[in-house]
Amino acid sequence: MPLLQVVEIADDEKTQSEALSVLLSIQRRCEYHAKAMDQEAGYSLIKRVLLTPRCQIGYHMLKVE
Repeated sequence: MPLLQVVEIADDEKTQSEALSVLLSIQRRCEYHAKAMDQEAGYSLIKRVLLTPRCQIGYHMLKVE
């Protein structure tokens, strides 16, 4: 999962929020990826990543659509 890799490598919230934004936009725009997110419990994985201590939750992360 690219988001997890970004959270592990990047310490700044803006970079992490951009990775989340890319992930969610791919899921929204591609039916194949949307189905994969549902089948593989993708939202649960995102939640686990967001709850890790290395993930920086702040303004930019909250603005992700």
